[in-house]
Amino acid sequence: MIGMPPISRKRHDIGIQDVADLVQVSRAAVSLVLNDKPIRISEEKRRAIKEAARQLGYQPHVGARRLIRQKMDTIGLVFPYDPAVLSEQFHFELTRNIVSAARERNYDILLDLFRSKSPDIPSVRPGRVDGTILIWDRHSAEQVVEKLERQGHPTIVLGGGYMDRKPQDYIDVDITSGTLAITNHLINLGHRRIVFLAGIPSPQKLEGFRVAHRQAKLRVSEDLVLDCGMSEPEVAIAIDALLKRRPRPTAIVATNDTLAIRTIKVLLTRGIQVPRDISVVGFDDIETANLVLPSITTVRIPLGELAEIVVSSLVRRIEHEGADHVQRMLPTKLVVRESSAPPPQE
Repeated sequence: MIGMPPISRKRHDIGIQDVADLVQVSRAAVSLVLNDKPIRISEEKRRAIKEAARQLGYQPHVGARRLIRQKMDTIGLVFPYDPAVLSEQFHFELTRNIVSAARERNYDILLDLFRSKSPDIPSVRPGRVDGTILIWDRHSAEQVVEKLERQGHPTIVLGGGYMDRKPQDYIDVDITSGTLAITNHLINLGHRRIVFLAGIPSPQKLEGFRVAHRQAKLRVSEDLVLDCGMSEPEVAIAIDALLKRRPRPTAIVATNDTLAIRTIKVLLTRGIQVPRDISVVGFDDIETANLVLPSITTVRIPLGELAEIVVSSLVRRIEHEGADHVQRMLPTKLVVRESSAPPPQE
């Protein structure tokens, strides 16, 4: 078409100058045409530039374009510094949903970790990300959020709804109401000796458990409120202690689905059938909760909706200075499956 032999180079070495040489135009003309910028040039020459770029396999250098625009098209996704955090299926599914929502808006995700006692997050340094989604946990120092807000760095806190000082921008899930609903489910089935088993302490979930008992005019037995940790040996120690109680508990509210699954496994090894002998319920509705036997009665967190809202809200703050702040609590949903049933007849 253009009368010059193809340039023998690796595809990733092809640059604007190669396209310009092939079409015999300036580098500026190639840059403007390929970036769909205004330029006074014939339609024939415009087509020739685009065809030459296609034939050569030219790909614009994303990093260079971002530097020129002073915009990284990248969102930081920052978790607390915990070696096990990304091995938890809930966090994996949350990350997958956030990456998908960001990709739909042509944003990349930069994963980072921060230490709970330190207000410094490497990824928020200038020139790395345009905004940050900060995953909050109960150990985190609130100075982290305060520092980011003072810097004017666009930040949305996932989990900020239960912080003592609410962030300017947060999305959260009403986990207290979720635990209230699943505890009510067990009470309505006839359970009266219900265990609250926390792999990771959660005052908000425990409050929902207590509210359900108060509303039903039942007393919470404090010796059935346990923090056990998440490992299978820790769960086994807690379950063995519970099985010695008389009368024995008839239901267990686990604070997440992984804990519920490990609890059921330990019970089965002790000859206890779920839900015939003891009902076990979880929280989060991770994918595995519907794959194990028995499938887990749980509380669904709307991860797709959560990711969509947090990414769209952050992008709006990045791209529109002065955009409204967002402070939202999303509802949960009770999902009844096979692991809960009426208590055994005495």
